[in-house]
Amino acid sequence: MTTQISIRIPRESVTPKEFAALEDVKVCTVYSWCAKGLLPIKTKKNAHGRTRIHYLQYKQKTVSEALGHSRFEIIIG
Repeated sequence: MTTQISIRIPRESVTPKEFAALEDVKVCTVYSWCAKGLLPIKTKKNAHGRTRIHYLQYKQKTVSEALGHSRFEIIIG
């Protein structure tokens, strides 16, 4: 029996504040995870740029580990 698993995410990359709201964690925890290298972040073009997190990569990794397979679909939008 094959079932289709679909996961919806708002965008491919999000800010730390949006990530905290989506994953139900505190913003300081998100910045801590970024500093430790646990979250895939986009490189900044300049020193004053905003930190962006690759939410799509994070979701693919966590869902794949949770399900034990990669037979799922992530829908952006």
